[in-house]
Amino acid sequence: MQENDSQTFFELLTEMSEYFSDELSEVRQRTYWRHFAACTIDEWAYACDQAMRQETFHKVPLTAALMEYVTEYREEQRRLEFQKQERDALQRQLAAPVGDVIPREELARLVHRLVEQLEMNAPLSAHPELPQVHTRIRGYRLPLDADAIEERKVLLREQAKNIEEQRNGTPSNQR
Repeated sequence: MQENDSQTFFELLTEMSEYFSDELSEVRQRTYWRHFAACTIDEWAYACDQAMRQETFHKVPLTAALMEYVTEYREEQRRLEFQKQERDALQRQLAAPVGDVIPREELARLVHRLVEQLEMNAPLSAHPELPQVHTRIRGYRLPLDADAIEERKVLLREQAKNIEEQRNGTPSNQR
């Protein structure tokens, strides 16, 4: 504690003394001051408060008993600080940008190539490094009806034709 905390310290000690109906001599008061000099005023206030809440004997607790409350306060403060650090670290992780699946430079290059290909009307399949977009009719996923077998055959043939055209690079509307 700092020298400027002495007034608060002695006020809390006097309050505790009154509460326990135990008058403290000047020597006992100086002894408490000396024993708790390494504590903060917040730790001392917590110890006094807890002693008045929990102690059942009608005497001001000895310094060892009060020091247990100080230790309890310190442990709680460490736990709260640890939780705060964990929460702050988690918030920093959540706020940090997620790593790109494709590096930005590579993505920019691919987009540039894609735009060039679209301008030239060249098929995308000519460039295997570009992501391929497959649009297929999902005829094989439709429920199989005895009445719809012929329709299914037509649908699957059309899909096979589209796949072949994509492989050859000739869309069906240019034939």
